[in-house]
Amino acid sequence: MSKFVHKLGGSIMGNPQLLKNIITQIPKYKNSVFVVSAVNTSIDKSIGTTSLLTRLYETNNLFEKKEICNKIICIHEKLSDKLEINIDNLQYNFNKILKISQQHTYTKDHVLSIGESLASDIMCDFLIKNGFNSISVKYSEKYHIDNLHIYENRKNLINSFKNHNLLLIQNYHNNSIIPVYSGFLETINENMINTMGRGYTDTTGAIIANSISASKYIIWKETGGVFSGHPHKINNVQLIKNLSIDEAIQLTTFGNETLHQLTSEFAKDNMLNISINDVIIDRKYNTDIYYNIGTYEQDIIDKKIYIDNESLSFESFIHQKSIKDKKFKAICSKKDLDIIHVNISGELQKKFINNFIDIGTIILTTNNAGTSILVDNIMKRKILELEIMKKNRDHFKIKSNKSIICCIGDSMKGYIGIAGEIMKTLSNQNINIEMIYQESTENNIMIVVSSLDEINAIESLHKKFIL
Repeated sequence: MSKFVHKLGGSIMGNPQLLKNIITQIPKYKNSVFVVSAVNTSIDKSIGTTSLLTRLYETNNLFEKKEICNKIICIHEKLSDKLEINIDNLQYNFNKILKISQQHTYTKDHVLSIGESLASDIMCDFLIKNGFNSISVKYSEKYHIDNLHIYENRKNLINSFKNHNLLLIQNYHNNSIIPVYSGFLETINENMINTMGRGYTDTTGAIIANSISASKYIIWKETGGVFSGHPHKINNVQLIKNLSIDEAIQLTTFGNETLHQLTSEFAKDNMLNISINDVIIDRKYNTDIYYNIGTYEQDIIDKKIYIDNESLSFESFIHQKSIKDKKFKAICSKKDLDIIHVNISGELQKKFINNFIDIGTIILTTNNAGTSILVDNIMKRKILELEIMKKNRDHFKIKSNKSIICCIGDSMKGYIGIAGEIMKTLSNQNINIEMIYQESTENNIMIVVSSLDEINAIESLHKKFIL
């Protein structure tokens, strides 16, 4: 039996028209499960529900607490009115918010989880209003993780979910009920928001999808799927219809927020297929992300062509076809970076490298003559505070205002001369390459240039290798 898990972000939950668009798609996806984020009715996340709840937890000013509570309640009352649903089911959480304004006994996780709980109730009521049977399911009060990082204990969590969810959701679907899960999965000692960041609902949805062996995990977005570059930086970007999970991880790492980092890693570890779907239905800007090249929808077409090429394995045929196309999947970039070069060798060099690894770098290259690293402002600040750096001020240089450009695509694997073509393309634009790096995965090449050359560089590479 096919099962589908749908994740709805906060800005979709805060937009009645987008929710109506989602409702029209439900008949396509029988046996659906929804996972929802806290409501955000504005482009500005600082005035969204999660941000308001964070302020509610952090402030000790009683007047400010009451003011924040009223704002949160008002947001959800107005949304309920626009959706024409009854707010009675929201009253429990409204009362919980009001209690928080009067006492400090709640953990940060418990406070923040109220946002997803309210969203779950709203989506459930909206489904019922539109003729579907639905139930709101909240896990934030059932699961607690003692470890500092959720994924240190993920196997136990996943097994717990499988044991509980398979029968539970099967029972819901047998009775034609659509469960709506709160996107705040559990509480952890160091707080979910601190440990995982503002993308925890993506990962919650992935865990639920894996626990019920969902056919696909669908993340709905207002911007649609994944594109070959940032539309504000590059002209004529193209929709990417298919991505491997490795390509998605690279895109997320280097500036294109395709998936939450932990969601990408979880999907790869658990062979989870994902779709990023456009909530503006008529545009159909959808991207499918697969854990295995053999599951690409495009393979159906390629296999017909492959009949005449049986001397090759199918994987080799796909690979040679990609090489012939000579295309990257996407180009992304990050600016405001620094190169730090340390001119030290021997045992002291090893100490430098160990310190850099502990703090983290974007790129680290080393040889017998010295070590070069590429870092962002946070990494740079931590590195310059190291005692070993303070004692060796004369042995390092900093070059600021750099940008990293990442060319991504599985078709680069085994492609001879691709780095040379990149360098030639940039040379023709009089762009100097200050660092170049390729990981052993061979599905990306990273180039560091002056931030002044960033836009010209990505435009030139996009035109050469993608258009």
